Amino acid sequence: GASAPVFLLGTDPRVKRLWGSVTATPSVKVRGKPAAKKRDWQDKLKYFLRHRAEAFRVTDVEGATHVELLTPSEREAGSGRIENFRELVAAIEDTIASLLRAGRGGRDSRGAGGYVPMEDVGSNPRVKAAWSRCRSDSWDRVAYFLRHSEVFEVWSPKEEALRGRGSEAERLDNRPWVRLRPGRAESGIVEKK
Repeated sequence: GASAPVFLLGTDPRVKRLWGSVTATPSVKVRGKPAAKKRDWQDKLKYFLRHRAEAFRVTDVEGATHVELLTPSEREAGSGRIENFRELVAAIEDTIASLLRAGRGGRDSRGAGGYVPMEDVGSNPRVKAAWSRCRSDSWDRVAYFLRHSEVFEVWSPKEEALRGRGSEAERLDNRPWVRLRPGRAESGIVEKK
């Protein structure tokens, strides 16, 4: 099929509008990364598309990143990249379950449980190994994948407070927490109180 440069895809008004509603992270400077580029959103859109290996093929062509929608037959046939992401999701699910069984779970401000610290998930050796096969480049982060995944839900106490839906932001833990989206949790896994 035909591919399109990501920078052109991002100029479509419909894509811009939708991107604004799904992007999980604002354009902020990351420690160690060069100052935010004028087109920082292109990198984030590129990561977002690459994290959807079952729908898109993202390639670098002559210095520009291109995206192509996979055909139904290509989706059915699968690819190593699709399998890598399936292994990553399985590793993250297993890690969350293990952390919950170990009593590392928590509840959000509404009392919904099943959350575990995202840093504990990301530092798990199996998750790290799986992520190394999925990441796009050295700036791509598993946290970015988790924030955009249909499988996982991320809660950040500090971000919630800053939006006016939680306690005072200054006294809150800034660490984001992650859980399986409701309906995906394994039966029999409960958090310790």
